[in-house]
Amino acid sequence: MHFGKFKKFEQKKMPEILENRLLKLKIIAMALFMVTLPYSQSLILDHNSDFKQFEGKTIACYVGSFDMLHMGHVDIANNIARLKEVDFVLIYSTPGSDKYKKRTSIKLRRQMVKAVFAEDPKVIVTELSPFELQNKFKSIKTKMLAVTGEDKVPSFFSKDKFSQGFRKVFFAGTDLSQGKWQKKQNTATGAATMFRADETILTKRSGAEIKKYNIKVGQKLGRFKLTKIITSDKYDHVSSTKIKKLLAEGRYDEAQKLVHPQVWRIIEQHGLYNFDNHNSKE
Repeated sequence: MHFGKFKKFEQKKMPEILENRLLKLKIIAMALFMVTLPYSQSLILDHNSDFKQFEGKTIACYVGSFDMLHMGHVDIANNIARLKEVDFVLIYSTPGSDKYKKRTSIKLRRQMVKAVFAEDPKVIVTELSPFELQNKFKSIKTKMLAVTGEDKVPSFFSKDKFSQGFRKVFFAGTDLSQGKWQKKQNTATGAATMFRADETILTKRSGAEIKKYNIKVGQKLGRFKLTKIITSDKYDHVSSTKIKKLLAEGRYDEAQKLVHPQVWRIIEQHGLYNFDNHNSKE
């Protein structure tokens, strides 16, 4: 009789016991997921990274000096990442200086990019050189999209020597292991030509050049098919030059609103762009 009562109790309580155990397992699984989430999101590429994860994917290549990286850049990158046609966005700070500007060290410029985007699941950041990146992607079948700034639009139409050279190099996929290109393996030019792309996403700032040349989605920009025009509605007025001027004038509060908090920390820590730590604390 006692055994019969126990059996009925067991039959009645067993579903409840199993449900409680299942709930505990779900809680444990969720906790483990939350712990590992930051690491699973990281797309910081180095020599040991698995580049096969990009097989068959579409990567928008956002190449620039990013000196400094500001909220306009960040907003544009996020808007590109949200496009259904894009699997990943490569944010790549170009190495070296050019003959017109003395750049902040590539280490700090890449640190800015890494600090802002390191845990974004759709953004790729790396410290690999253009030559190293080219070699890593050489055997991987990916579709590359060139992200082009509006300031480059005139170079697609002009017949001057600079523009002709630009069109020849820009996202041409030039082999950086051959001939004279060996000297460009870790340069801004090498970064501009390391991948081959036949389609481009145009980033809009003032819209003046787009209006002047009557640019529309679907038309050709040189050999590129224009697939999208992306803008930053909130930060379309922002430029690195403007922020540097604000910093030089000691207008830190205004400048700080135009850069990501992580970038501001790096600027302040290293005293970049005429930043005066003493005055900023006052």
